[in-house]
Amino acid sequence: MALYKDIVQKGNMEKVKPYCYYDDVKKLVLDICELHNDFSKKLARSGNFTPVNLRRKLITDVSLVLDDRGVFILDNSFYSLIKNYIYRLEELVIDIDFEFTYKHLDCRLRVKQNESIVNKLKYYRVGKEDKGLYPLNKCLNDLLGFRIIIDDFDHNCVYFDALCESIKAEYKIRKMNASKNGYKATHIYFYGESNTYFPWELQIWNSSDEDQNEQSHRIHKQEYVKWATIYKNSTEFEGGV
Repeated sequence: MALYKDIVQKGNMEKVKPYCYYDDVKKLVLDICELHNDFSKKLARSGNFTPVNLRRKLITDVSLVLDDRGVFILDNSFYSLIKNYIYRLEELVIDIDFEFTYKHLDCRLRVKQNESIVNKLKYYRVGKEDKGLYPLNKCLNDLLGFRIIIDDFDHNCVYFDALCESIKAEYKIRKMNASKNGYKATHIYFYGESNTYFPWELQIWNSSDEDQNEQSHRIHKQEYVKWATIYKNSTEFEGGV
């Protein structure tokens, strides 16, 4: 197998952490790819979901900020789309058994809640330098999020990079080392077959970084909440943009 080339024999690699987990991680990634495409296609065919090109449409296209009043206004039709999508995701996760199937990878998943989505949009609109000039699929890239924790995982492993490249030959994913400011993780984003599909996210943590990463998540969330406090929610559902 090319993944193990130029190191030691594959038989030995498959007994060593983290390489012994790689086949199962690949299977998980492929399962998420299939689930994402299947879910997104069915939603598009349902007739209850208006597609939006999430790569072309910017956050500024679906929101308005009134700085003098401290108000953030989110387009009603887009917010309705988000709420519908989240409702369908919550139905989906009831029926999937990833946490059981991949319990040896400490697999967990969560659906992002409406309030957290609005807070993130606010942060990208008023808290970041480009003031909302970001594609929607860059901000709303984790409405369904998965996380696994692996002993001794190396976020710069060239063999794991090769594994992801082999998957990219068939599916549209992006793997990145997301380590920053004390947070250490590899993220994989699932884009699916269309720019109208909301991306999903898989985070891969090293077990030794779990406590620090949990703390980093809390700090990051506080940044979203800070802007949510400054820009009130009172008009998000009144009239739209």
